[in-house]
Amino acid sequence: VGLVDFLPLPQLGESIAVNGCCLTVAGCDGPQAQFVATAETLSLTNLSRLKVGTMVNVERAMRADSAFGGHMVSGHVDGVGEITRIVVRPEQTEMTVRIPAIVAGDVTHKGSVAIDGVSLTVCGINGTALDVILVPHTLTVTNLGRSQVGDIVNIETDLLSKLVRHHVTQLLASRKDNS
Repeated sequence: VGLVDFLPLPQLGESIAVNGCCLTVAGCDGPQAQFVATAETLSLTNLSRLKVGTMVNVERAMRADSAFGGHMVSGHVDGVGEITRIVVRPEQTEMTVRIPAIVAGDVTHKGSVAIDGVSLTVCGINGTALDVILVPHTLTVTNLGRSQVGDIVNIETDLLSKLVRHHVTQLLASRKDNS
Protein backbone atom coordinates (compact mmCIF):
# COMPACT_ATOMS: atom_id res chain seq x y z
CA VAL A 1 0.00 0.00 0.00
CA GLY A 2 1.39 3.39 -0.93
CA LEU A 3 1.38 5.84 1.96
CA VAL A 4 1.56 9.24 0.28
CA ASP A 5 1.23 12.04 2.86
CA PHE A 6 1.02 9.48 5.69
CA LEU A 7 3.48 10.93 8.18
CA PRO A 8 5.12 9.81 10.25
CA LEU A 9 5.55 6.61 8.27
CA PRO A 10 4.22 3.52 10.05
CA GLN A 11 6.45 1.24 12.06
CA LEU A 12 6.78 -2.52 11.83
CA GLY A 13 3.97 -4.10 13.87
CA GLU A 14 1.75 -1.01 13.83
CA SER A 15 -1.98 -1.48 13.15
CA ILE A 16 -3.24 0.27 10.04
CA ALA A 17 -6.78 0.08 8.65
CA VAL A 18 -6.94 -0.51 4.89
CA ASN A 19 -10.50 -0.03 3.61
CA GLY A 20 -11.54 -0.39 7.24
CA CYS A 21 -9.74 -3.71 7.74
CA CYS A 22 -7.23 -3.67 10.59
CA LEU A 23 -3.90 -5.04 9.34
CA THR A 24 -0.47 -5.27 10.92
CA VAL A 25 2.47 -3.64 9.13
CA ALA A 26 4.76 -6.52 8.14
CA GLY A 27 7.32 -4.41 6.32
CA CYS A 28 8.08 -0.86 5.22
CA ASP A 29 10.06 0.50 2.32
CA GLY A 30 9.85 4.29 2.36
CA PRO A 31 6.28 5.29 1.55
CA GLN A 32 5.27 1.67 0.84
CA ALA A 33 3.94 -0.69 3.51
CA GLN A 34 3.43 -4.43 3.27
CA PHE A 35 0.77 -6.42 5.12
CA VAL A 36 -0.08 -10.09 5.46
CA ALA A 37 -3.78 -10.84 5.08
CA THR A 38 -4.97 -14.21 6.38
CA ALA A 39 -7.43 -16.45 4.54
CA GLU A 40 -10.18 -15.37 6.95
CA THR A 41 -9.45 -11.69 6.33
CA LEU A 42 -9.55 -12.23 2.58
CA SER A 43 -12.82 -14.17 2.80
CA LEU A 44 -14.58 -11.52 4.92
CA THR A 45 -13.37 -8.38 3.14
CA ASN A 46 -12.95 -6.84 -0.29
CA LEU A 47 -9.14 -6.89 -0.04
CA SER A 48 -8.75 -9.92 -2.34
CA ARG A 49 -10.58 -7.95 -5.07
CA LEU A 50 -8.16 -5.02 -5.04
CA LYS A 51 -5.94 -4.41 -8.03
CA VAL A 52 -2.66 -2.52 -8.17
CA GLY A 53 -3.43 1.21 -8.27
CA THR A 54 -6.86 0.92 -6.63
CA MET A 55 -7.50 3.83 -4.25
CA VAL A 56 -8.02 2.61 -0.69
CA ASN A 57 -8.78 4.33 2.59
CA VAL A 58 -5.80 4.13 4.94
CA GLU A 59 -6.05 5.13 8.59
CA ARG A 60 -3.99 4.69 11.72
CA ALA A 61 -5.46 3.20 14.88
CA MET A 62 -6.74 5.87 17.26
CA ARG A 63 -4.53 6.48 20.25
CA ALA A 64 -6.15 6.12 23.67
CA ASP A 65 -5.14 9.68 24.57
CA SER A 66 -6.62 11.20 21.38
CA ALA A 67 -9.76 13.26 21.06
CA PHE A 68 -12.71 11.10 20.07
CA GLY A 69 -14.58 12.70 17.18
CA GLY A 70 -16.46 9.93 15.42
CA HIS A 71 -18.04 6.53 15.78
CA MET A 72 -16.59 3.50 17.52
CA VAL A 73 -15.13 1.13 14.94
CA SER A 74 -12.40 -1.44 15.46
CA GLY A 75 -11.25 -2.44 11.99
CA HIS A 76 -12.83 -5.87 12.42
CA VAL A 77 -14.91 -6.08 9.25
CA ASP A 78 -18.21 -7.95 9.64
CA GLY A 79 -18.64 -8.72 5.95
CA VAL A 80 -18.97 -7.15 2.54
CA GLY A 81 -21.83 -5.30 0.93
CA GLU A 82 -22.66 -4.20 -2.59
CA ILE A 83 -23.44 -0.64 -3.59
CA THR A 84 -26.85 -0.78 -5.29
CA ARG A 85 -27.73 2.90 -5.65
CA ILE A 86 -25.91 6.23 -5.84
CA VAL A 87 -27.84 9.49 -6.25
CA VAL A 88 -25.73 12.65 -6.59
CA ARG A 89 -27.36 15.87 -5.41
CA PRO A 90 -25.83 19.37 -5.14
CA GLU A 91 -24.92 19.21 -1.42
CA GLN A 92 -24.91 15.47 -0.76
CA THR A 93 -24.75 12.03 -2.32
CA GLU A 94 -27.12 9.28 -1.24
CA MET A 95 -25.83 5.71 -1.29
CA THR A 96 -27.63 2.41 -0.73
CA VAL A 97 -25.65 -0.71 0.16
CA ARG A 98 -27.02 -4.26 0.26
CA ILE A 99 -25.50 -6.11 3.22
CA PRO A 100 -25.65 -9.70 4.51
CA ALA A 101 -28.70 -10.48 6.68
CA ILE A 102 -26.48 -11.50 9.61
CA VAL A 103 -24.84 -8.07 9.50
CA ALA A 104 -28.14 -6.20 9.08
CA GLY A 105 -29.19 -7.30 12.57
CA ASP A 106 -26.62 -4.93 14.03
CA VAL A 107 -27.60 -1.89 11.95
CA THR A 108 -29.95 0.69 13.45
CA HIS A 109 -31.47 3.87 12.07
CA LYS A 110 -29.26 6.80 13.08
CA GLY A 111 -26.64 4.31 14.28
CA SER A 112 -23.21 4.11 12.72
CA VAL A 113 -21.72 1.90 10.06
CA ALA A 114 -18.27 1.91 8.51
CA ILE A 115 -18.18 1.46 4.74
CA ASP A 116 -14.63 0.76 3.54
CA GLY A 117 -13.54 2.18 6.88
CA VAL A 118 -15.46 5.45 6.49
CA SER A 119 -17.67 5.88 9.53
CA LEU A 120 -21.13 7.10 8.54
CA THR A 121 -24.57 7.58 10.06
CA VAL A 122 -27.28 5.22 8.85
CA CYS A 123 -30.19 7.32 7.53
CA GLY A 124 -32.33 4.36 6.54
CA ILE A 125 -32.51 0.58 6.86
CA ASN A 126 -34.90 -1.64 4.95
CA GLY A 127 -34.21 -5.34 5.49
CA THR A 128 -30.73 -5.88 4.11
CA ALA A 129 -30.40 -2.48 2.45
CA LEU A 130 -28.94 0.47 4.31
CA ASP A 131 -28.85 4.09 3.22
CA VAL A 132 -26.19 6.66 4.04
CA ILE A 133 -25.63 10.25 3.01
CA LEU A 134 -22.17 11.39 1.96
CA VAL A 135 -21.17 15.03 2.19
CA PRO A 136 -18.78 16.62 -0.35
CA HIS A 137 -15.79 16.50 2.06
CA THR A 138 -16.18 12.73 2.56
CA LEU A 139 -16.40 12.21 -1.19
CA THR A 140 -13.21 14.22 -1.69
CA VAL A 141 -10.99 12.61 0.95
CA THR A 142 -12.10 8.94 0.75
CA ASN A 143 -12.45 6.32 -1.94
CA LEU A 144 -16.25 6.57 -1.64
CA GLY A 145 -16.10 9.53 -4.04
CA ARG A 146 -15.03 7.07 -6.75
CA SER A 147 -17.58 4.40 -5.88
CA GLN A 148 -19.91 2.98 -8.48
CA VAL A 149 -23.03 0.84 -8.37
CA GLY A 150 -21.89 -2.77 -8.15
CA ASP A 151 -18.76 -2.06 -6.10
CA ILE A 152 -18.11 -4.43 -3.22
CA VAL A 153 -17.35 -2.60 0.05
CA ASN A 154 -16.28 -3.65 3.54
CA ILE A 155 -18.94 -3.28 6.22
CA GLU A 156 -18.34 -2.89 9.95
CA THR A 157 -21.37 -2.29 12.14
CA ASP A 158 -21.44 -0.27 15.33
CA LEU A 159 -19.38 -1.94 18.07
CA LEU A 160 -21.84 -0.99 20.82
CA SER A 161 -24.77 -2.42 18.85
CA LYS A 162 -22.92 -5.72 18.42
CA LEU A 163 -22.05 -5.92 22.11
CA VAL A 164 -25.61 -5.17 23.25
CA ARG A 165 -27.08 -7.75 20.86
CA HIS A 166 -24.57 -10.37 21.98
CA HIS A 167 -25.24 -9.84 25.68
CA VAL A 168 -29.03 -9.72 25.30
CA THR A 169 -28.92 -12.94 23.25
CA GLN A 170 -26.80 -14.60 25.95
CA LEU A 171 -29.12 -13.38 28.71
CA LEU A 172 -32.24 -14.63 26.92
CA ALA A 173 -30.57 -17.99 26.22
CA SER A 174 -29.61 -18.42 29.87
CA ARG A 175 -33.17 -17.60 31.00
CA LYS A 176 -34.55 -20.13 28.54
CA ASP A 177 -32.11 -22.79 29.83
CA ASN A 178 -33.14 -22.08 33.43
CA SER A 179 -36.88 -22.36 32.70
